[in-house]
Amino acid sequence: MKIKIHLDQKRYSRKPQQRDIIEINKSITNKITECEIRDFIDMVGNNGQTFMPGLMNGARKNENFAGQQVYGLDFDEGITFEEFMERAEELELYPAFVYKTFSYTEEHPKFRAVYINDCIFKEWKGANILLKMLRYIYPESDKACVDASRIFFGGKGNLYVNEDASINVRDVAVSLQAYKMREDRHNYQRTMRRIGKDLGIKTDKGILRILSGWM
Repeated sequence: MKIKIHLDQKRYSRKPQQRDIIEINKSITNKITECEIRDFIDMVGNNGQTFMPGLMNGARKNENFAGQQVYGLDFDEGITFEEFMERAEELELYPAFVYKTFSYTEEHPKFRAVYINDCIFKEWKGANILLKMLRYIYPESDKACVDASRIFFGGKGNLYVNEDASINVRDVAVSLQAYKMREDRHNYQRTMRRIGKDLGIKTDKGILRILSGWM
């Protein structure tokens, strides 16, 4: 399976310096890279290459959004890698890979999970809804991971790889519902109504009514 992504070609073994970040911001949307998932995993997780999940027509602005297939969640605290994977297994919601960020230490094991959707969302609304659902499932994730134009630095080694893993919006919705049911069964329907309102999706007895063509 191939994906399309904005990918900086320079390798890093530590977080880019400010002058490098300025250059990355200027140039990363100049080219769309099409590559195999296994190559993307290696370039980002092991080679430290920077990527941007949203495809842009022009500069890094949400109004230039052209599509998105890749999603990233950052975890700096509140959950361990082992706890993250335990939830992924319980919900059968697997990332394509998880890698150590440049600020990872044994004392503060910060990591990033990267998901591959089974298709490219052409509209910002659908891409944003999928990201929000992932963040509801992992409320411990960094609140800054909120838009398609965010850049993600590469890492210093993969913690987990599953190049065959992919997600889709309906399966993520089912995982979200299962997680919220397990978290608080008594207030489940009320919680899902609140989430549905935030997502702009109607609910029926706690079920997100995701219809074909809505995205």
